[in-house]
Amino acid sequence: MIGFNIETQPTEKFTEKFTEKFTENETHQRIITMMLENPIVTREAIAAEIGITVRGVQKSIITLKALGLIERVGAAKGGHWAVKK
Repeated sequence: MIGFNIETQPTEKFTEKFTEKFTENETHQRIITMMLENPIVTREAIAAEIGITVRGVQKSIITLKALGLIERVGAAKGGHWAVKK
């Protein structure tokens, strides 16, 4: 048939993108929850608890800041995380 190509690639790509997006949202939720429970939590502590790299936590934090969901209040070492509602 013309126009029909039965391969598993489109399904695999969809599954990969869906899983990546779902995992990202789940990671964001877990980071926000940890920040609510402990506003002085470190990136290293978040990474250890969630099971991702510190760089992965940093990327998620950048995204959460850009979305306006969190902000850093105070100095890098003496400040805390504020979760906006």
